[in-house]
Amino acid sequence: IAVQSGNNAVLKAMRRRHTVEEFLTLVDDIRKIRSDAEFGTDAIVGFSGETKEQFMDTVELFKKVRFSVAFISMYSEREGTRSQKNLKDNVSLEEKKWRHGCLTKVWKKYKP
Repeated sequence: IAVQSGNNAVLKAMRRRHTVEEFLTLVDDIRKIRSDAEFGTDAIVGFSGETKEQFMDTVELFKKVRFSVAFISMYSEREGTRSQKNLKDNVSLEEKKWRHGCLTKVWKKYKP
């Protein structure tokens, strides 16, 4: 399940159709039916305008859900996309690398 971010403002900027709360409700509902269910996800770190505090919401989500598999990407502009046209890529590459490493470490520590 591609959560992408653990922060609602970032999800909205990404034009995702779900909230963090809806995602967590889905995870809880599945675990009620099957307590041994494992989850995989995709996440993007360093999305346009993402603050360190918003990134930390994603870290907390990873701790809570304990994903078995995670594909963590650093945001990069893609030619012709809405975000490339309308949003400034204002998170430095150095910061994106730090966030990628941090989230990867958290995922490895908390995965089942």
